[in-house]
Amino acid sequence: MLKQEVSSKGPDGKRIEECQKAFKLVDDEIVIKILKAEVEKCNASNESFFVEGYPRTKVQALSMQQLRIVPDKLIHLNVRK
Repeated sequence: MLKQEVSSKGPDGKRIEECQKAFKLVDDEIVIKILKAEVEKCNASNESFFVEGYPRTKVQALSMQQLRIVPDKLIHLNVRK
């Protein structure tokens, strides 16, 4: 979703690109807004969705509650060297 936003060349896409180039997390507000729009789109068309790498912050985790996103499956990968 972030890659799509960057390719749109909008203000959020530009900010995402700045964060990625600086190796920083993308602003919570932007990530939450993009996820909310995608979830609403999937719900409207009665589609399932898979979210990778979310939540990354406490603010994002709390936003899941506010958006009423309740995961029915969770995969935790523990990678060892």
